[in-house]
Amino acid sequence: MSDMVAISNAAADAAGIPRQLLLACGIAESNLRTDARRPKDPAKDAASWPDVSGGAWQQTVRYDPDYRGGSDYPGPDEVERVLALQYDPVRSAKVAAENLAQKWAMYKPDLFKALCAYNWPGGGGRPYSAAHEQNYRRGLAEAERMAGAADTGASLKLSDVLARARSRIGDPYVWGGKKPGGMDCSGFVSWAYNGAVPSFTDAILAPTVRVEKPAPGDIVLYEYKDEEQPGVRFPHVGLFLSDGVTLDARYGYGVGEHQQLDRSRATRYYRRLPGVTVDTDGSAPPPGIGTGPSAANDEDTIIGLRRAVAHLADVVVPKAAAAAAEREAALAEAARIRQEFVGVKP
Repeated sequence: MSDMVAISNAAADAAGIPRQLLLACGIAESNLRTDARRPKDPAKDAASWPDVSGGAWQQTVRYDPDYRGGSDYPGPDEVERVLALQYDPVRSAKVAAENLAQKWAMYKPDLFKALCAYNWPGGGGRPYSAAHEQNYRRGLAEAERMAGAADTGASLKLSDVLARARSRIGDPYVWGGKKPGGMDCSGFVSWAYNGAVPSFTDAILAPTVRVEKPAPGDIVLYEYKDEEQPGVRFPHVGLFLSDGVTLDARYGYGVGEHQQLDRSRATRYYRRLPGVTVDTDGSAPPPGIGTGPSAANDEDTIIGLRRAVAHLADVVVPKAAAAAAEREAALAEAARIRQEFVGVKP
């Protein structure tokens, strides 16, 4: 997957179409997943025919140049044979680029209409639905970001990424948030990288490369099944700090330094934006949680947090709930506890 942008660009150049067009198509169709398949369950192929498709560019089996069947559902053997061909990203990119070249000749310089025609050939360059329009506009935006990722990465330092990220510690978690004051996990990482990586977890994989020994500020993608995000390969993402700690925006906690998701629950993918300057290392312990005094070790951090939580639960919350007249005092006490144990909220 780390080579998907290069594969897409090479195929686009060979077909004489804009690189952004082919890349946006792959992002919108599958987030550049080479093993993508529709429908996911092969048992539904007959009922879904002829709309069975596969590969990063989701090419319909029925119209694949190597398809040997007829107009009716040909059976699972022929479908799987063609899908196996479509899972080859180089071939898939070539086929998609040749298809898009026809659409581009009809609708240039309108990238959006060419994308719509790829998905719905008889639609006259219109989106099939509002959802399709939103998805293809997302693809174009992400492709434009990726196209400049190498140049943007060359101007970034991991130390700057971390400094930018740390400035938001204490911000609340907001689903879909992409700006300071409330961000979700991918929005936070994208913001920390100054927009050089996409703000959707699955799309972060393509413009980044695998790294064996991550440095603080590199990206950590977590792969696991999340019932609330069906179809999403990487439900969570954060910034690597150390083998056990990540800086991320986490539901229920907000932006802060948290333990990495356990390996028994999630597979970790360490990624790096090409061109970024690696000027951090793991030799120094990460600062303490928040902007308060650094913790001497993990045990001290845990003790401090327990004391803070106990005080909030035993003193502050009961005061706030007791009477409206005491709410201001309770809020002031909460602010004092936060400053002492966690740090002043930025």
